[in-house]
Amino acid sequence: VFRLSAPPPADKQVPGPLLEVVARQLPGLVRVRPTHRLRLTEAGWRLRTEARVTPVRTEVDQLTLEVPAGWKNVEASPPELVEAVQAVREDGGKRVLAVKLFAPQRAAFDLVLEATLPLPPTAQAAAVGLPR
Repeated sequence: VFRLSAPPPADKQVPGPLLEVVARQLPGLVRVRPTHRLRLTEAGWRLRTEARVTPVRTEVDQLTLEVPAGWKNVEASPPELVEAVQAVREDGGKRVLAVKLFAPQRAAFDLVLEATLPLPPTAQAAAVGLPR
């Protein structure tokens, strides 16, 4: 049992508060855990990135990705979650894309990103950059 008592106020004095609470809003963050898989095809390297996206104290209505400029046919799914993939800007050797969602997400969700890195038929080696 917890009991709290305060001394009676002096004449014409208003008693002070027994408890003061200061509330602050904590900043939100988004955790992303990607898994990348590369497969060599006739068209070049085929990338499949599966990402678990977890909003913490926030909601997500779009994700911004940085991909190497050489990646082609970038697609995001599942279609019931993803509205569009749009180019935001291109900076030298990288491209920034926005994956827009149909509705803001507050719960964790899975996102799949697929793309192709074309290779010339005579290529003997290649450096493959991954999305960030």
